[in-house]
Amino acid sequence: MKDTIILVTNNGMGNADLDLQHKLISNTGSPVLEQLKALEANGVRLIICSTCLDYYDLSGQTQVGIIGGMTDIIEAQTKAAKVITI
Repeated sequence: MKDTIILVTNNGMGNADLDLQHKLISNTGSPVLEQLKALEANGVRLIICSTCLDYYDLSGQTQVGIIGGMTDIIEAQTKAAKVITI
């Protein structure tokens, strides 16, 4: 899936109850941090939305990925061969 973007637009996966969304996205009972670190360790470029971090008062707490703006996210989507939204 080289040149594929996976755009995570929810606080979880799907449109079910929030607890189920979290379970589906992590499938481990943990908040997906370890999975994201593993993806990054395998060469996956993770862009964290700076506006979202500011909105949820999470700036300075990121432990994985790079912080980017909407311009960075749109540029990555434009250059990708495929964009999958979950």
